[in-house]
Amino acid sequence: MIRFDPDKSIDEYYKEYSEESKFNKYELDEEFINQPELYLKWCKIYVGAMIEREKAKDNLDTLKSKIYLDIKKDPTIYDLPENATDTAIKNVVLVDPQVKNQTKYYFKILEHEKNLERAVKAFEHRKELLKGEAQLWINKYYSDITLLEEKETRKQESRNEATASFRSSMKHKKLNT
Repeated sequence: MIRFDPDKSIDEYYKEYSEESKFNKYELDEEFINQPELYLKWCKIYVGAMIEREKAKDNLDTLKSKIYLDIKKDPTIYDLPENATDTAIKNVVLVDPQVKNQTKYYFKILEHEKNLERAVKAFEHRKELLKGEAQLWINKYYSDITLLEEKETRKQESRNEATASFRSSMKHKKLNT
């Protein structure tokens, strides 16, 4: 079953969706068949992260409220005077270790959610790239060898210019030292 795993690192998710977003332009028929499944997979994971973020936020708010009420009932438990102000109580709530841990978890999940949102966008872009590749095939871009030869010639000329420029700059540096 496809679901969001909060214990999985952002790097692991990134590596997975980076690998899955690649496609083979010579197997466009298969890639078009796989595209909806991949998109759906990453949408499900993203929605799972959104739900987990909402749960984390609710848990954080509930925890803060519980601790706040506990302090209001008996401020001396937290080394506060009986007539502690609301501001003092709220500050104690913010530095409570449980609140800090829940806040850290909330921001971790929020970061996951934002990154998974980008993964979904990547698969939207992948779909457009597949359409573009298909259009190139339809327009016989890959069958006209002269276009490919011209492209390769331009690449080689660019490499040659870069190499010459580099060598020239190295000679210039040697002369100046």
